[in-house]
Amino acid sequence: MKKVLICGDSFCVTDPSFPNLHWSEKLLNNHADIEIINLAIGGCSNSMIAMQLLHGLQFKPDFVIISFTCSFRFEIEVDSTQVPFDINKPECILEYLRSRYTNASVDKQYMRPVANFVDTVGDDTEMFRNYLHASFCLDTLNTRNIDFCYSIGGLQVIDDIQNFLKKQFLADNLYRYQQNELSVNLWNHNDGPTGPYFHVGDDAIHNLFANECESKIWKN
Repeated sequence: MKKVLICGDSFCVTDPSFPNLHWSEKLLNNHADIEIINLAIGGCSNSMIAMQLLHGLQFKPDFVIISFTCSFRFEIEVDSTQVPFDINKPECILEYLRSRYTNASVDKQYMRPVANFVDTVGDDTEMFRNYLHASFCLDTLNTRNIDFCYSIGGLQVIDDIQNFLKKQFLADNLYRYQQNELSVNLWNHNDGPTGPYFHVGDDAIHNLFANECESKIWKN
């Protein structure tokens, strides 16, 4: 049995109104010997995706799939007293993350200090911070010798990522994992704000993404 951990934003979250369409459901349907642990949370930031990974590693996954998100997302702590009810159950970890933190948009009044900070430091600094989160995730998996694949996802929001990375001295840090990168990026196939919740309604795209994940999972 292969235990597969999924970390990411809404592109990784299933929608019960669209059964068996999501790529993670296709993985389960195609392989009886795969167990999915999905800690993805819609609307989350890359720092939360890193937190999903750290909590998910306690389940000792054989393989990890990560889909990164855009740079201008944040969380705020709403209840520091929250603790996981049962650290041995993924659903309890997921509920803990959702109840302790909430997604925060910079256009909200209570996020004005964050918006002012972003305006002050500039977009490049925010991109740099998010690429550090992504590098941390991949470096952690590499150091622990855990097989993985990843989608650049929402970090692909600028015209020339490679030049940006060279400018920010991160080319060697992130792009040395290019062999683990998925060529299908679900962010490029966003059908719009309406359902499904995971934004991509094209069955063929989900098949492509699932098939590429499968090839990475079974490669080793």
